[in-house]
Amino acid sequence: MNSLFKKALILIIFLMLYKICYADLIEEGEIAYNNQDYTKAFELWKKACDNGYPDGCNNVGILYEQGFGVKQDYQLAGSYYKKACDKNLAIACFNLGVLHIKGKGVAKNIKLAIQLYQKACDKKIPEACYNLGLVYEKGEDVKVNIEKAFEYYKKSCDLGLPEGCHDAGTLLEKGEGIKQDLFRSAELFKKACDKNLEISCFALGLKFEKGLGIKKDYERAFELYKRACDAKLPIACYNLAGMYIRGRGVQKNFPVAGQLYKFACDNNIYEGCYNLALMYEVGKGVEQDYEKAFNLLEKACNGGSSDACNQLALLYDSGMGTKKDIEKAIILFKKACDENVAIACYNLGVKYSKGIGVKRDEFLALELYQRACKLNLSIGCENYNLLKSELSSK
Repeated sequence: MNSLFKKALILIIFLMLYKICYADLIEEGEIAYNNQDYTKAFELWKKACDNGYPDGCNNVGILYEQGFGVKQDYQLAGSYYKKACDKNLAIACFNLGVLHIKGKGVAKNIKLAIQLYQKACDKKIPEACYNLGLVYEKGEDVKVNIEKAFEYYKKSCDLGLPEGCHDAGTLLEKGEGIKQDLFRSAELFKKACDKNLEISCFALGLKFEKGLGIKKDYERAFELYKRACDAKLPIACYNLAGMYIRGRGVQKNFPVAGQLYKFACDNNIYEGCYNLALMYEVGKGVEQDYEKAFNLLEKACNGGSSDACNQLALLYDSGMGTKKDIEKAIILFKKACDENVAIACYNLGVKYSKGIGVKRDEFLALELYQRACKLNLSIGCENYNLLKSELSSK
């Protein structure tokens, strides 16, 4: 009996030493990986994997997926992830699910990916829960289910993933397929912002500026926009510029606003280009320069800013900052009007009413004035009523 006890004890000690040995390989591999010695990391993790240690298999899969220390091979990455997942390593199931979603090295199989994500999510891998949220929000091979998407985003949030908090907050803010809750969405944005997700700080700032679900607070909005802008988030810098222009939560400062609009514009926030152009036109915060205004408006218009297209048309119409070109002005007025810019419909109406650059057509002018009026432009309503009266008296 004593001899059997000794044998059992020796076996337990051996197994413990075995586990410690291969756990050391994982740890040493991590040190090598962090030191960018990927070849050594591969050797250590491969040895751990070959001896049945699933973390080693998963890590080898990562190296094959990234192409670090080995030639990039998604198929081999998938096989190592599967080996680790079959040994119930949740993160490996998640990694394998990602490959199946993308169809990289394995057959694209969203249903299988969902099963793998679910397995990992059930074992509290936040990224897996988050990806399930994406699947149900977008309806990838499953029926769109916003409530389910919210449930998974929220679970990933509760597990510490700020992106999950942000996307759960966004769903509550939109209120499409789920009951709108602006206050709760603000709470979720704050949770993500507190975890340094700057897009959430921006979203929370917007709520404070507009008073959406929470009390309006310009100073708090300014702080949040500035934080996100300091982290180089272009849309936050654009909104921060607006705070400086209006003096909301901060003293008015047009030169600083101009710099912020420029940063936003340089990063393809086209409304930033438009607003900076307006500053160059009037010389506020910057030296007046119609040519710079023209170039900025052209960039903004081409980027999809319909307001910029109308303003660009005005420069072509007046010949300021560019060669006068009524034909181009007409084209741009029409483009902006088609995108429901009321003043552009009015401007085009004036051209048709007077026959400037186009064949005179008072009935078309009437339609354009009416459209401007329906878009809540008072001068459009005035001209519509005047022209309608004139035409009816003829």
